[in-house]
Amino acid sequence: MTKLDKSLFPEDVFSEKNEEQEVLFTMFTDWQEGMKELQTLTPSDDRYQELTEQLEFLKSRLLEAMFLREIPFPWANGGMAIDISTGKCAGAVMNAGGIGVTTGTLCGPNQSQETINNSEIKFDERVNIVQNANKTEAVRQVEIAREKSPFGILGVNVMHALPDFEAVVRAICDTKKIDILYVGAGIPKNLPKIMADYPDVKFITIVSEENLPKFMEKIGKKEGSREADGYYFEISKFAGGHKGRQDENRSPKEILEQIRLVIGEEKPVLMGGGVMYGSDILEAFKSGIDGVIMGLRTLLTQKSNAPDEILKEFYLDPEKTKTATVRTSPTGLTSCINIANQEEFDAERKNIEKYIRSRCVSCINHKRCQFFTKKNPESYCIGHHLSAFSRGARWSLMFASNRLEEILTDSLYTKNGERYIPTIPELVAYIQKTVEHGTTWNPEKKGA
Repeated sequence: MTKLDKSLFPEDVFSEKNEEQEVLFTMFTDWQEGMKELQTLTPSDDRYQELTEQLEFLKSRLLEAMFLREIPFPWANGGMAIDISTGKCAGAVMNAGGIGVTTGTLCGPNQSQETINNSEIKFDERVNIVQNANKTEAVRQVEIAREKSPFGILGVNVMHALPDFEAVVRAICDTKKIDILYVGAGIPKNLPKIMADYPDVKFITIVSEENLPKFMEKIGKKEGSREADGYYFEISKFAGGHKGRQDENRSPKEILEQIRLVIGEEKPVLMGGGVMYGSDILEAFKSGIDGVIMGLRTLLTQKSNAPDEILKEFYLDPEKTKTATVRTSPTGLTSCINIANQEEFDAERKNIEKYIRSRCVSCINHKRCQFFTKKNPESYCIGHHLSAFSRGARWSLMFASNRLEEILTDSLYTKNGERYIPTIPELVAYIQKTVEHGTTWNPEKKGA
């Protein structure tokens, strides 16, 4: 296997492969090498047509093998909203051998600032304009990602809590350019029925514990519906952004075991939340997890849509960077945020709080929003505070895993004595070197 394969599939975990697995691992290497070669060719080259046909076959067989649990999943980037996990990020991840994921969540606010700031536009019209922009921009980012990596495995992450959830999902799936749909943030009762219309798209439900898989398995068996192809849980203790309802004293292995009791052994289960080093991936595979998602690590790269100057000042300054878990999410749940800019955030929020409500776009349904309804006086506005992050606003809401303070001094983020934002290939190379790193995502090993 190539060096990259070893980081994705550690050999000490898969040293005793059967004949079929050996074939699949070879196919995986051929697929990766073929995608690299394709980038050097043009459609007029004699080799181009032959290689594209080969890559289409390899990708299809490998995707099937992953969901049959014949081989593990490559790492995937987190589907970070708003406008952080874009097509350029997903394309770079795919070209580096991972699963590229774009966000399908609230892609419209940053494309509709003129509309949002126009006080003459009425509420219903403003919401309709932004929701149309959500679909248009989500589709555009899928197309960008696919153009950058025609035969990579491409996923999209969408929050079920969105009022326009179904419209966005259908617009994305109608492109016929994605391979996997990840859905979280709520109980997606309508998802199995929606996905029955898209049999070629695998869908993975993001869960916090075993109760939701039990429900999803049940409704997926109804006539006119489809069962979920897999599940993905986050370690709430370490996950950045919005957190699910989960007992933080439970280890990843315990959560996995409970999910397996519900769904059996046939479907893959992925994990995210605090995955930072090669050792974390190694521990995950050893425990029976089929693949991992890295959000914060991908955020801190040149291909995320976060401005470099914001990352350097607020995420990579040992004297300033600090995270906190707070119950200020308008969803009513806790969220883990970077409070390095707390002073700027508080000042901006106090000055224009009333203005923000008058420009509401009902991103998570204004009737349930604890910011809009003033149910939680300390809450923030997702459509305003979070969307401003990718625009480089110093007062924006900044999500982060609480392992940020642990990794910000890693050599990956320093070059020639200065703070440095790495490329995706540099991130992959670093992960390869840290398989023996002493710290892992397992709470028991963190002294929790």
